[in-house]
Amino acid sequence: MKPLHILLTVLLLNGKIISAQVLDVVTNLDTPEKMVIVGDMLYFTGADDTKIFKFDITETNPVVTTVVTAVSSNTILGLAHKDSFLFFSQKDVTDIASGGGNISKIDITVSVPTITNEINTFFYPADLIIHGDNLYMEFPEQNKVSWVDLTTTHSAFVTIHELGAGVSVGGFAFKGNELYIADPEADKIVKIDVTAVDPGFVDVLNTGLSNPKGVAFKDDELYIADTDNDRIIKIDVTDATPEKTDVLIGLSKPQSILFKGDDLYFIQKETNRVSKFNITNTLTKKDVKYKTICYPNPTSNNIKIIGLKKTEPYKIYDLLGHILQMGIVKKDDKINLQNLTKGLYLLKLGKKKTIKLIKE
Repeated sequence: MKPLHILLTVLLLNGKIISAQVLDVVTNLDTPEKMVIVGDMLYFTGADDTKIFKFDITETNPVVTTVVTAVSSNTILGLAHKDSFLFFSQKDVTDIASGGGNISKIDITVSVPTITNEINTFFYPADLIIHGDNLYMEFPEQNKVSWVDLTTTHSAFVTIHELGAGVSVGGFAFKGNELYIADPEADKIVKIDVTAVDPGFVDVLNTGLSNPKGVAFKDDELYIADTDNDRIIKIDVTDATPEKTDVLIGLSKPQSILFKGDDLYFIQKETNRVSKFNITNTLTKKDVKYKTICYPNPTSNNIKIIGLKKTEPYKIYDLLGHILQMGIVKKDDKINLQNLTKGLYLLKLGKKKTIKLIKE
């Protein structure tokens, strides 16, 4: 495995700036597909969906080890965890007639775990997510999402409740009782209230996506792996009409995204690696408003803020998000920039307003 490799990305798109520091956590993986994080361990499917691997995300040079291998006739399609158990969906590739499969689990606290068959299904399940005591699963052949209560005793085929139909699943994410789904076939994000008596899928974002295969929440912001557009974007789900914000572009088929604290982990499928970046170091275009309210701009020395109504704190950032200068500015005050070299900067006033600033 390759050690941590730093890729520094500074994006300038239509006058809107996004900067982030991307780290390759592990590279040269064997066809990674899905992943979950349990404590400090990241588990992922690989080896053409026949194995589950793991590595410690706290290590500088993580060592990837095999956790379990599916039986020869099965492929592993989805991962989820609850307590000390890792659940995974399997498709029986020999069962062509019915497309059968199962949900299995292993105890990850055991050094050599044994696969336990938890739920048999008439049709093979794929993506998984656990919310409370319920396991939600996608049945791709039927384009539907169903669920089962994990507290019930399972033997052979159990009652699987249909949540909704007419959707493909590239990734799940819960916010409260609402399940958000990346639908790669329809190129959109939908949601459904899992507590509703007669739930239905509601479009959240239905434009500008291509084959999305991953979603993850950070507070009210939903991060989306826009896979075939080689980017990760985000939206604020509290907005009536969410606006897409580019977070990272120029990736290699990102998918299966998830958070550990402020670090967003994602698979880059085309280059067989797991990468991450810390969202606290990112200035996004949602924060950047390009009204020219400082004068002169460009400037060689001083600037004056036009339209400032009250005293505001200010910070000046470079494009990597580093604070280079800060202070307080009053109405009709000038800000001296003589200590800055020539280049492009961001001037942030108060908590929200940010201005593009050019020093000549």
